[in-house]
Amino acid sequence: MKENTRFETTTLTEKGQIAIPPAIRKELHLKPGSRFVVMGRDDTLVLKKIYRPFERFDEIVKKGRKFAREKRITEKDIEKGIMEYREKHIPSGQSL
Repeated sequence: MKENTRFETTTLTEKGQIAIPPAIRKELHLKPGSRFVVMGRDDTLVLKKIYRPFERFDEIVKKGRKFAREKRITEKDIEKGIMEYREKHIPSGQSL
């Protein structure tokens, strides 16, 4: 288990709501409107945050650029790869 795992208690309301303790909301950067998948089995309940597709876009781009730098991949290499893929997988005359 990670060292930064935090355990706190909360209570279920009559409306079926639970409050996530402030320290956990802050640590996980949870904001009003954050969405979750809820999983339940036996006596265990797990909430998993759902990320919107572009919520982590900047992070993904940063990792991609770092990878390309480390592997010395140029913009021309990427363009060439895209063209080769299109020629191989997309019938001529078909648009994207």
